[in-house]
Amino acid sequence: MKAWSIISYLVIGILIGAFLGIILQKSAQVDQLFRRYGILSTSTIKDNQSKPVPANFQGNISLFILAGQSNMSGSGKLTPASSITHPRVFVFGNDYRWHLGKEPIDSPSGQVDHVSEDKSAGVSPGIAFATELLKYDPELIVGLIPCAKWDTTIQQWQKNLSEDTLYGSCLKRAYAASPMGEIQGLLFFQGESDALNPQAYPSRRFFPNQWADKFVRLVKDFC
Repeated sequence: MKAWSIISYLVIGILIGAFLGIILQKSAQVDQLFRRYGILSTSTIKDNQSKPVPANFQGNISLFILAGQSNMSGSGKLTPASSITHPRVFVFGNDYRWHLGKEPIDSPSGQVDHVSEDKSAGVSPGIAFATELLKYDPELIVGLIPCAKWDTTIQQWQKNLSEDTLYGSCLKRAYAASPMGEIQGLLFFQGESDALNPQAYPSRRFFPNQWADKFVRLVKDFC
C-alpha cells in the first residue's frame, strides 16, 4: 500500500510538472529569460529565427542596418499595400526573429531591446529601399535590421557599448543577424530633433552646431 502511495505521488508530481512546463513555455517573458541565459540551445534559437528564410538564402543575405529617428522607424500611414511582401526581402525584427519584409518594419511586437521601442511605427523607407535595390540586382537578397528610435538626438546615437543604449543595442542586433549574411551598409535618417528650439524644451540637450562632427564620429565608430 505504501509503495502504491509513493507511485501515486510521483505520477501526480509528474503531471503537475508537465502542466507547469506548458504554462512556462507559453510565457514570452520566461522564454526570453531562458534564451538570455542560454537555457535554450543556440541551435534551437537559430532554427526558430531562420524559418521564414529559405535554406539556400541563409548566409547569403545582404544586411542593412536602419538607424536614426522617427522617419527611419516609420511615420507613414499604414495601408493594405504596406503588408505586401517580396520573396527576397527579409526583416530581422525587434523580436530577434526573421520575417518576410513588410511594414511596419519597426514593429514593437515581441520587442526585446526596449531602448528603441516605438509603439506607433508606421511606413518607413526600408521596404522601398530594398525593392529599389532589387531593380538593379534582381539576384540580391536583402535583410533589413531596424534599430531606429523616435525623437532621438545625435547625442543619443554616440558610441556606448551598453545594450541599453541605441548604439549598443544596434550592434547587438547586427551581431545577432550576421549569421544570415554580411553587413553591407547602414542607413541613418536623423536630424529633426536637433533642429528643435531649445527654449521650448529646456530639459533637453540639442547639438545643431555640432551635428556634423557627431555624425562623422558616429560613422567612424560604426566602421
